[in-house]
Amino acid sequence: MTTRKAEREAARKAAAVADREPESEAAAQASEEAAKARARAEKSEHDAAKAERSASKKVRAAGEDVGPDKPIPPPPCGEGRYQIILADPPWRYRNAEPPDRKAENHYPTMPLEDIKALPVPDLAAPDSMLFLWATPPKLAEACEVMAAWGFEFISSAAWVKGAPGIGHYFRQSHEALLLGRRGKLPVPHEGARADSVIEAPRGDHSAKPECVYEVIEAMYPGHARIDLFARAKRAGWTAWGIQAPR
Repeated sequence: MTTRKAEREAARKAAAVADREPESEAAAQASEEAAKARARAEKSEHDAAKAERSASKKVRAAGEDVGPDKPIPPPPCGEGRYQIILADPPWRYRNAEPPDRKAENHYPTMPLEDIKALPVPDLAAPDSMLFLWATPPKLAEACEVMAAWGFEFISSAAWVKGAPGIGHYFRQSHEALLLGRRGKLPVPHEGARADSVIEAPRGDHSAKPECVYEVIEAMYPGHARIDLFARAKRAGWTAWGIQAPR
């Protein structure tokens, strides 16, 4: 090969390398960003697990009786009174979670048949709506509960929590809010119909985002409302549950 030909070949190879360099840099940058995102997700999951363990220790240190068999207080009086019912049942999982993430570390759970047997039909007004929380593994059971309580499933929303959690098949980062109807309560006016995707960060174990209450209140203002298995009192709502303030 002549010197000039060799020089042309070397220049061609150098140009090809130069053309590839931006791609390599972009790929390297994308790989670095992906690694950072994975690290952030792992840290978020670690922090959430740490917070749950800490909360469980505080409950036990306070001497509170937690576990699957602690008695559930009787539902409040108010037969046929409530037009809006929000329920977050303490679903019982057989062996779906690591021991340090079990719901029983935080509150007593209930078997499906006991949840279905709650006197919610007696609390609900003839024309009423049920907002029922359910994790993905409990969707089928939630539909059974809704039917047992006398409501017809009509729609749903999803709470997207951000960082992925635990799960045997998919790492769950969302929870369903099922909507059921009894009777003929009118639909909300168009301006009060919220997006079906609710994006809000996780809070304490099993706690639901405050914005959901605001959504329901906007959909059905002025109606008698009850929060079953509530964690806190809220103006305009009757709160009932083992963790509800007394």
